[in-house]
Amino acid sequence: MAAPDFYTVGELLSLAGTSYETIQATGCTLSVTFIWSCFTDNSADCVPQIQVTRMDMNEMRKGFGYSYAHYYTPVAQSNPPDPSLRRRDLFKAKGVRLLITSLGEGKALSISVIMLQISSGIALLWLAGFAADFLMLHVLPEKKHYRTYKQERTPDFSDLRNKINEVEGEKKKLRDRKNRFAKKLDET
Repeated sequence: MAAPDFYTVGELLSLAGTSYETIQATGCTLSVTFIWSCFTDNSADCVPQIQVTRMDMNEMRKGFGYSYAHYYTPVAQSNPPDPSLRRRDLFKAKGVRLLITSLGEGKALSISVIMLQISSGIALLWLAGFAADFLMLHVLPEKKHYRTYKQERTPDFSDLRNKINEVEGEKKKLRDRKNRFAKKLDET
């Protein structure tokens, strides 16, 4: 159901939990707040929530009213004007004062912002692992135990590298001999 485009004073008083008969003699002050929460791309379906609160419930300042004066001099007056003939009419008005506020949030779906957030998250994934490893291996009290499970000790294979180089050298010498022997056979 769509919200109306306008509200009568009676409807606003009803939403505030009062009636015209209650405030007729003193008047009142109402705070009317429109709260919006909508997607900005679909503004036709955006209906605000309305909150109406009576603000003048203090006994010292109950109701709403104001006074104003109209000063005048009667037409039949002596020349020069006599200040004692000057008159004043005091008007006292009571009524409903409306304090209207509109607030809310607009939401929009942006593919570029989504892509930026995803790419930033992916770029920062390595940072989480690095921070966890650093804390476990260098800061926490049980760092020796963590290091034991994080880093596996392996035998030193540097001697094996030297042995591999020797075997490769021997294979090269053997190939060179075969090639020389094959040349000699071809010459004869």
